[in-house]
Amino acid sequence: ASNDMSQPEYKTLRIPYTYAAAMTAHTYISTVFLSRAPVFQVEGRYGQSQMDEIPVETYLDYQVTAGRMKFVMYNWLMDPFRYGVGIAGLYWDKEQITVGEIVDVKEMLGDILPGLFPSKKQYIERPITSYMGNKLYNVRPFDFIWDTRYSLIDFQSGEFAGEYATTGLFSL
Repeated sequence: ASNDMSQPEYKTLRIPYTYAAAMTAHTYISTVFLSRAPVFQVEGRYGQSQMDEIPVETYLDYQVTAGRMKFVMYNWLMDPFRYGVGIAGLYWDKEQITVGEIVDVKEMLGDILPGLFPSKKQYIERPITSYMGNKLYNVRPFDFIWDTRYSLIDFQSGEFAGEYATTGLFSL
């Protein structure tokens, strides 16, 4: 750097073409596949009517939307450009939230004169199921373990498949 502040300094910035090509391909693929409604479309094989397909597509669309799967699928579609393979895990989840409500509670003195005392308002909380269904998560390809007697594309023919996972004490 020179002490002369009147002359600008230029830096060379190098952007690899492979990164730009990967991002362009990922944008195209994610736009084509993740912008459909529903994302997972099914078709009957042996002459089932379209009326049989609609409930399955609706249920899958609910799981994609309520299970927030699009975010995971977005990253999953980028992994083949980064690592050469994309791996996602699937598990069943039941999420609960706590809902509060104000209810009328009748005060009674035993069974004597049940209508004598006025009702009192009380706040109660109760858990309800907000989502129950499949959840996706991304798996780093370096953490994926499969039966190496079979190729990665045919890993389901092997005796085992899994992943290295670090589990915190809270989730145990």
